[in-house]
Amino acid sequence: VVYERLTNELDSKRTWDLSDTITNAFNVMTFASEKREFKEYSETVDKCRNAYRKKWNRVDIAYLWFNILTLSFRIICLYICIKLWSLWSISVWVILLVQMYVGKFTHLLSDVESVFRVLNQTIWESTEMLAILRTPPEIQDKSNKKLKIKEWNIEFKNVDFWYIKEDTVIDHLNL
Repeated sequence: VVYERLTNELDSKRTWDLSDTITNAFNVMTFASEKREFKEYSETVDKCRNAYRKKWNRVDIAYLWFNILTLSFRIICLYICIKLWSLWSISVWVILLVQMYVGKFTHLLSDVESVFRVLNQTIWESTEMLAILRTPPEIQDKSNKKLKIKEWNIEFKNVDFWYIKEDTVIDHLNL
């Protein structure tokens, strides 16, 4: 849980640093702070990478323990079935059937584990979004005056928009 929160916070910081650098690209180049910006972003990326690595290691260790426990459960069930078979209490077909049920059961437990993992990640990401949405705006209007608009006009002339230069989304829009 700790690493989930940490990776979400660092991922947001990494995105913020990169967007800040991109939006201030002119200032960064003008005031020769490109090396400093690159260094700060690299440090953020390294922290984020290390936090993700720790989170993944914890997940791998939990997954390893889960597999060890399910394998032990299957072996114990097989051992009990063989003991009962040696006493002529059950047939080979019952052993096969029990192993199939045990396999299905452990597979369902694996599905439940992945659902809890995704749920945990979703909860942490949503708490971060809710914290952002609950943050009050920095600029508050204290005039309590009603806005009166007497005349307005919005005009678009030759508006072009694209994500990729060759793939124009809006071409010479005029409104």
